[in-house]
Amino acid sequence: MNIKDELKNELISNTFSVKWKVRSDIGPNWIGSNREICFYKNSKPMDENLTHSFLKESLIKKLNIPEKSEDDTIEGDGDLFMLGNDLVIKYTISYTIPYDYPHKYENGEVVLISE
Repeated sequence: MNIKDELKNELISNTFSVKWKVRSDIGPNWIGSNREICFYKNSKPMDENLTHSFLKESLIKKLNIPEKSEDDTIEGDGDLFMLGNDLVIKYTISYTIPYDYPHKYENGEVVLISE
């Protein structure tokens, strides 16, 4: 069984979601930009395994999540679900300059993995 089939089976009886953050170069309590992505299964963080890595790579590619950000802190979250044979994410993203309010938002749905 491949990863796509395993995910389809898992989505039948579980919920999957994701949160990510790309820190700006300089912000409150940090220096240096980095990216963090965590997938959740039934509201519990998933272990770093092949499925998590596969989902992470798909998310980065489809939503163009940068590895680093010079000025903005980028935060996003989403819920994963099956639509036909496709794995889809419904997501929201906000862009914030540290010490300020978000100045840009995005939301939508995109196919992460298709048949």
